[in-house]
Amino acid sequence: MSETEIMSDIRKALNATGHVRVVRNAVGFDSDHKCRYGLGVGSPDLIGTLRGGRCFAVEVKTPRGRLSPEQAAWWHAASAWGVAGGVARSVPEALALLDAALTQDPGVS
Repeated sequence: MSETEIMSDIRKALNATGHVRVVRNAVGFDSDHKCRYGLGVGSPDLIGTLRGGRCFAVEVKTPRGRLSPEQAAWWHAASAWGVAGGVARSVPEALALLDAALTQDPGVS
């Protein structure tokens, strides 16, 4: 299964819970129009909000995929600001991230 297929399944499953709303964060550079789009290099594939307003994000990877240095830096900074989520390789992993976010203290470290 491709990363795009995994991401689609995860997005649908998370949104179906009613506890979070996530959207795909396409990131790239349009050379024809010389502009960047998305939330920036290293930002996660899925980003959204938990009920109550807390930011929730998921970086989707295939079973053998790894975080890039830019993605690792994004997660390091985001987690310090209280962003919930993490890396998921399947729907069950993404749902586990959501369960953890719903039970975590949202305080900023």
